[in-house]
Amino acid sequence: MKLLSAKTLLTAVFMTAASAMALAGTNKFSYNTPGAEQFCIGFGVADHYDVAIFVPGEPLANFNTTLKEFTITVPVNDNIDNFKMWVSTSLSNPGISRHFSGDISNEYVDVDPISGSNLGTITYTLEEPYKLTSNGVYLGYSFDVKAIDPNEEVTSYPVVATADSNPNALISRLAANFPNFEPTDQYALCCTATLEGDFVDLGAGVTCSKLYAKRGEPSQLKATLINHGIEPITSVEYTCTLDDNTQSGTLEVNVDQVLGSTYDITVPVNAISDNGDYTGTLSITKVNGEPNQSASPSCTVKAKVLERIPVHRVVAEEFSGTWCNNCPRGIAGMRLLNDTFEDFIGISYHGNDIMELKSGIPALDYVYPNVFFDRVGPGRDPYFGLDLNNLVAGRIVDEYMEATETFAPADIDVQAEWNDDETSLLITSEVTFAEVPDDGFNFRVAYVVIEDGLSGSGAAWWQRNGLSGVTALKDDPYLKEFVNAPDPIRDIVYDEVAVFATNPRGVANSLPKYNDLKDNETYTHQFEAKLSDFKNANGNQSYQNPANMHVVAMLIKQDTSSAGVICNGAKAKVPVPSAVESISAEKEVTSTEFFDLTGRRVSETAKGIVIIRQTFSDGTVKTGKIIR
Repeated sequence: MKLLSAKTLLTAVFMTAASAMALAGTNKFSYNTPGAEQFCIGFGVADHYDVAIFVPGEPLANFNTTLKEFTITVPVNDNIDNFKMWVSTSLSNPGISRHFSGDISNEYVDVDPISGSNLGTITYTLEEPYKLTSNGVYLGYSFDVKAIDPNEEVTSYPVVATADSNPNALISRLAANFPNFEPTDQYALCCTATLEGDFVDLGAGVTCSKLYAKRGEPSQLKATLINHGIEPITSVEYTCTLDDNTQSGTLEVNVDQVLGSTYDITVPVNAISDNGDYTGTLSITKVNGEPNQSASPSCTVKAKVLERIPVHRVVAEEFSGTWCNNCPRGIAGMRLLNDTFEDFIGISYHGNDIMELKSGIPALDYVYPNVFFDRVGPGRDPYFGLDLNNLVAGRIVDEYMEATETFAPADIDVQAEWNDDETSLLITSEVTFAEVPDDGFNFRVAYVVIEDGLSGSGAAWWQRNGLSGVTALKDDPYLKEFVNAPDPIRDIVYDEVAVFATNPRGVANSLPKYNDLKDNETYTHQFEAKLSDFKNANGNQSYQNPANMHVVAMLIKQDTSSAGVICNGAKAKVPVPSAVESISAEKEVTSTEFFDLTGRRVSETAKGIVIIRQTFSDGTVKTGKIIR
């Protein structure tokens, strides 16, 4: 979808909807921030559109909730017509049929123009209010764009939305061009539902994840507050009982007034002296200083106390390409993470360029640039993180830190050595489970060899640089080098590039089957990576200097996703081959060059982090980093 700004009178509509939240028994449900600027988005084609939001059943179904009506905002234009509003329990993909058929209601509706704008509103009142179930419900509308008018851009971009992010906030399809419904997590459809039910003013529910604690040490329980009332929540009081020990406290929070809004909290838990499984309760007793009015204010706490908690080393898999204008953000993000986390594990998979691997790239739903943490959740910008509507430089650090705080079921270690004639890497991994998960999935170990200091001559190695000259970023410590660099950057040095990879889901039989795994038992696996298998997509040698290699081992859960989930990772330096050592000691250095982090040549006395590149008399090239 293409974005086109469209400032309108709609602010007043949203402010009115927000004020109605306080009415007893009535709640306005919308993904739009009150007063937010609206945009027109679309596909730029004449076609039949279906767009919708999803209203989740939980917790709404707990309050005897019924859907009475909903209001949408639409363009007013002679080339856009046949508006039909519908309510459905599911979204099907009926090919190129003229209208989506909702299975609850489906009616043609008239538009009420907003004075002074090219927009209108439609309020659709159900003949009979619909009682929500725990499965939720879709609210949507359909229309036809008969023709594209170059003088009326709204015909190209006919969907009115705000820049609010939620995968349930805008689901769309085009009947002929894109016949499948697809969620969009960058925008929220301008749609507000009127719900009636047994709502309370101040109420909060809570859910929590399983707690893993080390024996004899205090821990932190991660939980999520859920707004069960129609007022915002600024503070809660809680009690947490576990192992015959009760703790109470007060937390300052920020939960907005939309029913079902959530907010993540952590609750301190006292040390437990014995290993084992424990069950307790977390309850929200007060909301904003008043008794909690929710009918379900508590959740069950399940805890596992272990002798040790594995160190979780998150694996960041970044997708990049020399042709990609935005990929310098990936280079910057990986450098930032490397500088921030001592044991950071990063892998840069190149695509459609000279460094693309012949095989072994995980099948993830990625764009360029993009980075995944342990293949859990969506990909994200490798510098600004998930939220691209509110850019925060370096936010990737916080998101990586958050990923490290999840429980890893096992420790994993790795080491590598060369075989006798230095034609293969002999890789050994060790896996020790603190707790074998009870979800029934098997595990495997996957291996990737990465190399620092890759470089080359010619246009195939040039890095496109969309940051060049972007003065707004000239003071950013990790982006300014690219702002001041040309487009493209020549002679750039690439780090952490994958030069060899096994099957992304792991090596078959590298671990016993699920039923044979035991807690606190170490499983060793050995793998031979032949240098003759280090090939790029063109079948040529993918590596340059074995002295700059690291090996990464990943514990992969064989879940139902295409690539599997990384449960933990480890990285080890590959020993410098004796052949490389002898070159360094015996061969004559014919040239020495120095580069900054963007690949520009600098003087030998340049300050900061400098890349040194030496060429020897036999043509061998060696690179490394020096800090002055």
